[in-house]
Amino acid sequence: MIVVTAALLLVPAFLLKKLMFPNFDPREPPVLRPRLPVFGHIISLIRESGGFYARL
Repeated sequence: MIVVTAALLLVPAFLLKKLMFPNFDPREPPVLRPRLPVFGHIISLIRESGGFYARL
C-alpha cells in the first residue's frame, strides 16, 4: 500500500520536473527565463489586443 502510494506521488512529480526543467545541450546559448512567465503574455495580449496575434 505504501509502495503504491509513493509510486503514485513520485511518478507525476518526476514527469512534472522533466517538463518544467528540461536539459539543454551545453553548446546552445543560455536560456533566458522571463521574470513573469505567464503574466507577461497576458499583459501583452491586453495591451495590444488584435495586434498581438499579427506580431506573432
